[in-house]
Amino acid sequence: MYSNKYELIVVMEYGRGNSLNATAYNMYGFELGKIAPLAEDIVYEYISIHPGSASGVAIVGTYSNLVDNFQDWFFEVDLENFIIGRRLSPAY
Repeated sequence: MYSNKYELIVVMEYGRGNSLNATAYNMYGFELGKIAPLAEDIVYEYISIHPGSASGVAIVGTYSNLVDNFQDWFFEVDLENFIIGRRLSPAY
């Protein structure tokens, strides 16, 4: 997924469980950093764009239980700190 703001590419490998394997690269293919997951128990499903994310990039994660009436949420990909940031909105 491409971030226009940062001119970076974020790639996510799809796996199982609550591990996250997402990496940010510059336009020349050089790895800039791994995206660190949240400490919460979340299964990361897929990467997407989201207008509410400062970077424009989000990852959909699933909680095992409902959180504020939803189980699936968009989470911001913070490309300044290479972490999963705040919960943005429900994903459905």
